[in-house]
Amino acid sequence: MPRGRFADRVVTIALLVYGLVNVVTSIPTMIDYGSYVSTVLTLLGIDGELADPAAGRPWGVAAALILAIGWLLTAYLSWRSLARGRVTWWIPLVAGIVFTFVTGVLLMVPIVSDPTLWNAILDSAR
Repeated sequence: MPRGRFADRVVTIALLVYGLVNVVTSIPTMIDYGSYVSTVLTLLGIDGELADPAAGRPWGVAAALILAIGWLLTAYLSWRSLARGRVTWWIPLVAGIVFTFVTGVLLMVPIVSDPTLWNAILDSAR
């Protein structure tokens, strides 16, 4: 195996492992959506809470599923690309960015949809 291919394989596997650790540690947080929102608001220094924390749980579960399925798809595509001898490091990198963005949007929907909480966020920005 040429030296460049070995480095590509190592970087690809390292990115996949990092992604797996991220997915495994993020899923429990996303499923407990009320706690997630509370933590985010505390980190932002905002005094507020969701009017109906249970309404956000489906969004958290959806985000967790998208993140897990995204990692599985990324691992599969990376494995196929490595098996064909192609440069692969970019697949987990781009997929990580895309699936993290999609997950972030899903997690923000209940926060942005709650007018009281959204006003508290806007007031803290002023």
